[in-house]
Amino acid sequence: MKILAAAALVAFGVPAWAQTLYVSDQQAGVVTLNGATLARTGQISIGGQGPRGIAVTHDGALLVTANQGSGDLSVIDRATGKLAARIPIGPSTEMVRLRGHTAYATFEPPGDKGGLAHIAIVDLDRRRVTANIQSGHETEGLEFSADGKYLLVANEGDNTISIYNLPAGTLAQTVRTGAYGNRPRGIKRSPDGSHYVASLEFSDKFIVLNKDFSITQAIPTASGPYGLAFSPDGSRLFVAAAKAGLLQAFDARTYAHLADVAIGKRCWHFSFTADGKRIVAACGRSGALSVVDAANLKALPAIGGFKMPWGIVAYPNDVGTLDEP
Repeated sequence: MKILAAAALVAFGVPAWAQTLYVSDQQAGVVTLNGATLARTGQISIGGQGPRGIAVTHDGALLVTANQGSGDLSVIDRATGKLAARIPIGPSTEMVRLRGHTAYATFEPPGDKGGLAHIAIVDLDRRRVTANIQSGHETEGLEFSADGKYLLVANEGDNTISIYNLPAGTLAQTVRTGAYGNRPRGIKRSPDGSHYVASLEFSDKFIVLNKDFSITQAIPTASGPYGLAFSPDGSRLFVAAAKAGLLQAFDARTYAHLADVAIGKRCWHFSFTADGKRIVAACGRSGALSVVDAANLKALPAIGGFKMPWGIVAYPNDVGTLDEP
């Protein structure tokens, strides 16, 4: 695997030694990688079971995992790698996104009469849940509007995208995707904040929503699209077509299909390295990370030795399916 020179990363604005990639492994806690060399640097014990969602606060103080098996959030002091707290959320805690030191975590309480998922709003400083939003069926991807006024939520079980007012958590609008396709999963804001893209896993498409949350386009993809992210310069959109085993690249202005790159099995989430030159995808069924040359759209050697990697984020915060923006 080609190793990037430290000078290249410094020129990009992030010194080589500064960036760390954090990978949630459902059977092994959190694994850390050097952002420049992609060498494994450590493993963090999170206390909880089955980590999926993963996020880092913008100030770098906290690393947070959503633990599906134990139904809680693990809060890690990022500087020391030590567990600071575990915050009970509810059954099947799966996705977590952060805004400041507030976490938004999805879970599926069995006692809900409508069988709906919920989103817990969590104050990470006070280590407690402050509010609970009732969402749609089987909530998956979460995204914020650029101004922080809205939370967008993809509900795979009822083919809807819910939009909530923040900080109140009240429902502002419901977008139904059924006319375009089924099972919305990933959702991502464009770099300029003018629109959003959301993957429709069962219909092999992604849709484009304008700033008013109206669907304006539906673009074909390979089988089983899930995670989406724009490139750091905003010129390309990348889509993880998990069932097809492909990372697909699209022109971010026209959404013309540019290329496909073969990756591993069940690669749902990916993140760019600090220099923007490589994409690293967590491939759960391969027990590995797939690595892609983001400029030339070519596969690089995979990184093995994982059990069931699910999510991946970078700090300093970079671009990816779970990263901010």
